[in-house]
Amino acid sequence: MPQTIAIDARPLADPLGEAFPYTLNLVHALAYVDSQTRFQLFVDRDPDPASLPQAANLTVTRLDAPARLWKASALPAAARAVGADLL
Repeated sequence: MPQTIAIDARPLADPLGEAFPYTLNLVHALAYVDSQTRFQLFVDRDPDPASLPQAANLTVTRLDAPARLWKASALPAAARAVGADLL
């Protein structure tokens, strides 16, 4: 079964922009990281390194506090399209 973790994803090009925390199955993690947008993922616990998506435009950082979850309407459309799992 694929690992699901809570993440806080925000475009790196807009550091003052709004964050979109949600849980996302890592199988789909690359679906919203395209060649035009850089995202940063903050994980709320130490994941299995082998399960993390590998991409040049992806940064993964551990958080000490659990990530906040927002309602589905606050999620990026691409994340909703791949079925982000809200808790």
